[in-house]
Amino acid sequence: MGLALLDVADVIRPYPELIAYLQGVKNDNFLDELVKFEGGQEAQDAITAYLNKYGMRCVGEIDMTKTRWSEKPITLISMILSNIKNFEPNASKRKFEQGRQEALKKEQELLDQLKQLPDGEQKATETKRMIDLIRNFIGYREYPKYGMISRYFVYKQALLKEAEQLVQADIIHEKEDIYYLTFEELHEVVRTNKLDYQIINKRKDDYKLYEKLTPPRVITSDGEIITGKYKRENLPDEAKVGLPVSSGVIEERARVILNMEEADLEEGDILVTAFTDPSWTPLFVFLTQKRKGFRGTMELLRKGKHWYVAIPIQISSELDFGKKHKRIFENMKRRKYTSIGVDLGLRHIAVVSELLSGRRQFFSGKEVGYMRRHFRSLRRSLGKAKVLRVMKRIGKKERQWMKDYNRKLAKDIVDLSLQFDNPIIKMEALDDI
Repeated sequence: MGLALLDVADVIRPYPELIAYLQGVKNDNFLDELVKFEGGQEAQDAITAYLNKYGMRCVGEIDMTKTRWSEKPITLISMILSNIKNFEPNASKRKFEQGRQEALKKEQELLDQLKQLPDGEQKATETKRMIDLIRNFIGYREYPKYGMISRYFVYKQALLKEAEQLVQADIIHEKEDIYYLTFEELHEVVRTNKLDYQIINKRKDDYKLYEKLTPPRVITSDGEIITGKYKRENLPDEAKVGLPVSSGVIEERARVILNMEEADLEEGDILVTAFTDPSWTPLFVFLTQKRKGFRGTMELLRKGKHWYVAIPIQISSELDFGKKHKRIFENMKRRKYTSIGVDLGLRHIAVVSELLSGRRQFFSGKEVGYMRRHFRSLRRSLGKAKVLRVMKRIGKKERQWMKDYNRKLAKDIVDLSLQFDNPIIKMEALDDI
């Protein structure tokens, strides 16, 4: 949807007079006026084709009463003009190809890493098959949503056509008044040609009140409202706190946009808004992350009157060994065996590394942590119930599970080590390996 709007911008781009006209457009009849300008017919055809495909979308499109792009095409003008300003011709094809190449590169990196593992070729083959399945079929996830919103627009048009007849019969004042009736109530009005207008007036007043309310961020299916707030104890008073949609640290211009019609974005901008939905997709072509060579979490600290920012960074440089470490490194090169270091921990239950090749393998401790917590919870429950015999049986089962896990872990470490010449495994005390 966003790339398609870039193509619309390419049609309008060669005609300065047409662009100047669109910059001053204030109402929705601009489509009829386009033909008066050079290139206007082509522009009208391009925008109309876009609306025929995506015109049923809008902000808050799940609400059938919201104004669709086809009903208010001026909504798209600011995005089209931003595309003309910020992108070169054929940007949609370049962006698509760039995304495809990045995906292929990331796929190859992942497969190369998998091939370094025990049974790596088999794992890489299976992963490649799953990647192909996802890439070939992931687009189908959009079809149900597209079909649903398309049908909503058809339903809306049919209902408004019925409402026009009620207006002509002087039963309602405006066709949009049916938005304040339930479907059953509307059916009854159409059948009887009678309506108590106090119902609509009351609901209009209620709606004005509801618009001033702030809905809860989280509400459960049982109607429970879960409240909370961001931690601000280490933040300046004027700092803006929110939920990021991606990890990492980035420094660019932040643009606060509350109305998509007024969007004025440039490539690389950080979008700050109350919410997004699928109709915001045309804006996302601007929001490319320009990485600064590091990723992590920024921490804002205060010491007295001074504020400090702690940022994790990665710096690529040549290794600068001290005398001791240089001697160790040279000794390793002369040895007739390969030292394999194994460091044990909690987050990663084991990290296997070989310094000369730079190879490392992490073994996650998540499964062990989960099983430990599971058995601890069982023992606590059984202890409260005074079922000591069952507690002993659970303890035995936990030891058996841990023994089997350690056996499999040891086999994986040995299999990895056997990929090197004459390997020697050294545990924990890794000095002078």
